[in-house]
Amino acid sequence: MTTTETRFAGQITTEAGLLEETSPVVIVNVLGMQADLSPDEAVRFAVRLLEAASRAENPPPIDWTAEG
Repeated sequence: MTTTETRFAGQITTEAGLLEETSPVVIVNVLGMQADLSPDEAVRFAVRLLEAASRAENPPPIDWTAEG
């Protein structure tokens, strides 16, 4: 199990497991809620999380010349 401490969501844990004793899953716990993700879903989630973090750190510049 891997635990990540965060400022706003507390501890986030991830671990590998089995669903119904045959299917591999990634178990993610955030704020006391558990999500069982298939390995491909976990990869897509991780990519989307990285994309969101990148956008949050590097927001597009404001176009002051745009009307609206």
